[in-house]
Amino acid sequence: MNAQTLLGIVYDGSRLSTALTQPAGHQLTAQAKSNLTVTVYVVNADGSPHNLTGKTLTLTVKRNTLQRTVPPGFSVAGVLTDAARGVVTFPVTAANNTMDPGRYVYDVVMVEGSDRTVVVPLAVYSLQPSAGV
Repeated sequence: MNAQTLLGIVYDGSRLSTALTQPAGHQLTAQAKSNLTVTVYVVNADGSPHNLTGKTLTLTVKRNTLQRTVPPGFSVAGVLTDAARGVVTFPVTAANNTMDPGRYVYDVVMVEGSDRTVVVPLAVYSLQPSAGV
């Protein structure tokens, strides 16, 4: 099983902490028809954990930035692993990764009521051929 970790940032207009070091555009890489676990640590701009209690997070993969509907691609609901500390996990299954190998884009969005916040901006999702191909 492939596991990758990301940093999600909730920008609230305050100055971004210099302690936050994840480069913009963090690429995720997966093999076609394989499982991937993506763990996101969501923090506030000052670097403190963002409480995710009562929030819904979704990881969406799509062919390009202009695509409005999901196929080809997929969306996965996050599992709040430790909501108070801002930890969410996205279980991407082999059934999710059935698109043709290639370059896609992904983002992670947080929703609370009518508020929608992008916590991981669009970046590359690289789907590699499966090991048996």
